[in-house]
Amino acid sequence: MEAFHSYLLGPILSFALLKLGTEPLHATAFVVEGAAVGLMGECGHGKSSLGAAFVQNGHPLLTDDLLVLSEDAHGVVAHPGPPRIKLLPGIGRKL
Repeated sequence: MEAFHSYLLGPILSFALLKLGTEPLHATAFVVEGAAVGLMGECGHGKSSLGAAFVQNGHPLLTDDLLVLSEDAHGVVAHPGPPRIKLLPGIGRKL
């Protein structure tokens, strides 16, 4: 199931969202004091690792790799994504 979430579900969700007219951002997001904090950047630059460090310190994960934003009457809303975070094995062991 972990491999399914990591390697298949993310690309499928991304493609499906694009087909529906919603462009997801390649970002990791977590919640701090009720607000979403998103980290964007190239692959391999530490978004997931930094996000995992925040999770380890009690901040809930919102999404990893696939951030969808929308607007409502109160501003911008960050939507939760798949409930997993992808880390390289060495980073995962350290955290």
